[in-house]
Amino acid sequence: MRHDNQIKTNSGTLPEQGIRILIADDHVLLGDVLTLALEKAGYSVEFVTSYYDALNELKSDAPPDLLLLDKHMPGMSGIPSVKQAVLTNKKTKVVLFSSCIRPHFVLACLSAGAWGYVSKSTSLLGVVDALSKILKGNLYLPEKVRQELKGIEKHPDQVVYTSEDMRLLNLVAEGFSDKEIAEFLGVSPAKSKRMVKSIVDKLSAKNRIVAVMKAKEDGLI
Repeated sequence: MRHDNQIKTNSGTLPEQGIRILIADDHVLLGDVLTLALEKAGYSVEFVTSYYDALNELKSDAPPDLLLLDKHMPGMSGIPSVKQAVLTNKKTKVVLFSSCIRPHFVLACLSAGAWGYVSKSTSLLGVVDALSKILKGNLYLPEKVRQELKGIEKHPDQVVYTSEDMRLLNLVAEGFSDKEIAEFLGVSPAKSKRMVKSIVDKLSAKNRIVAVMKAKEDGLI
């Protein structure tokens, strides 16, 4: 029998017992509140405050079924971190959790293997319902983001950033020189220089510094 304090999803059903959700967010109060809401919905929940702790949980003998991952937290470095989490345990569904994410970043996350994006402005019931849909094998995006992505599809001339672009931007943002980027990626210095110029041009920036500033403003890194 269902306890009175359990939360149903919008579909009116309770989640399958034994499903484990890992919340990775450095906002402790938000994490605690969300943990309580998900536990009331019948899920087993763990809460960590750093990306590295999340990776350790993914490597454990009992990894979570779903990882709700804050985009802005210690250890996170954009798309490469999302991809690393996905590859660390391919059975865990990785979901981005943030107050604001640009459509191009969402596209890159999906390309990297994420199962969707949940906005921090979503109600507790909305978050529970979104995660329930994802756990059933469905990709999830807020309606506003869906509409923005449709706009991109209707205008193919708009710039789309790949996971490789995101990785390169993060290296540039961390201060890597062209030579260091070449060594890190295993390419020639000449190719590294062309790659950096390409991403700077893609952002319509004058130089590397401006490119990083614009990328941060657009939520790309």
